[in-house]
Amino acid sequence: KAGLQAKLDAVSAELKAANTAVTEVTTSVRSLPPALKEKKSDDLKKAIDESEALATKTADLIEAAAKSLTELSSVEPMENLSLWFKSESTKMEKTKGNLKNLLEKAKAQCQHYSEEHAKLLATEVRGLCDKALKAVRASLIKKKISSEELFTQLSKGKDGVSKVAFFEYLKSLEQAEEDKLTDAELERVFAWFDEDKASAISKETFEAVARNVMRVVKDVSLTEGQGVSDGGSIRRLVVGECLEVLEGPIEENNLHRIRCKVIGEEKEGWVTVKGNQGSVFVKEGGNNYKVVKETILTENFELDTKSDKKSKEVTRKLKPGELLEVRQFSKKSSTGMTRMKCRAMSDGMVGWVTTVGTSGTKFLEAI
Repeated sequence: KAGLQAKLDAVSAELKAANTAVTEVTTSVRSLPPALKEKKSDDLKKAIDESEALATKTADLIEAAAKSLTELSSVEPMENLSLWFKSESTKMEKTKGNLKNLLEKAKAQCQHYSEEHAKLLATEVRGLCDKALKAVRASLIKKKISSEELFTQLSKGKDGVSKVAFFEYLKSLEQAEEDKLTDAELERVFAWFDEDKASAISKETFEAVARNVMRVVKDVSLTEGQGVSDGGSIRRLVVGECLEVLEGPIEENNLHRIRCKVIGEEKEGWVTVKGNQGSVFVKEGGNNYKVVKETILTENFELDTKSDKKSKEVTRKLKPGELLEVRQFSKKSSTGMTRMKCRAMSDGMVGWVTTVGTSGTKFLEAI
């Protein structure tokens, strides 16, 4: 019996060590909600890393105890000690099971707060991006050029805007002192815009984020001249169309007018933003959308392509309330759905989403 007791004591010691480690993990995990509440991403990341490191150590201890229990099960005690030995072994198996359950709960909490950390990081970065883009867009209006023209200037014939060119340009812009970004903050902004991880901001992304976008909310004419009577009408703009502002708004005779380019076309002209009777024809916005009905974000434009079926790992659900930033404006797919390329603001994932289904169901709305 003494020999069997020694074996049981050895396993019991391993389980005790594992139990202490589980307690450390659960205590560490309790620090995560306060860290998230403080909205300090660095502190939250540090707490998550500590909890995950403890969880890994604990898993190793539980695995070691489980291995010892397996070896213990192969022991065949004398008949008069069999019931006692089996009873003690069963208790230890139950203890091991409880410890594993507690560890899995702690690991699930770590995963949850890792996802919350990613959202917090995205929120912080978007705040920095807003400061940078405020200066960029003001510069575009001042120079009376489009985001496409600015990209051409900064990329210097290459496929993207380099980090050096991006930094130099932003530092050259006029900004309020509170809006100026440090080099560390500029690094975060550049990394957010470098969606292809190519050490450069692509043409698609640069033009999408830099442009000043306004949306038509009441049918209005796109005309050739700054004044309503200067030149003829180019065409009628309808509700929902988006415009890139190139100049203005300029007030003349109680009319507020902008020079703009219709997004998706090469047509450029002047539009009345606000009429002399107070009617509003164009409003800010159109580059951001909100999910109003659950849908999915996919890698490919066409939902029924073979490549899309092979890329399910990059497909994820979009829940009502999620915010999206446009990368390519809506166009019709071969199946009749209206699809848009966008980036999820919560985690930065880029893909295609259906804005309007074949039956007319709306999944997104402009904000």
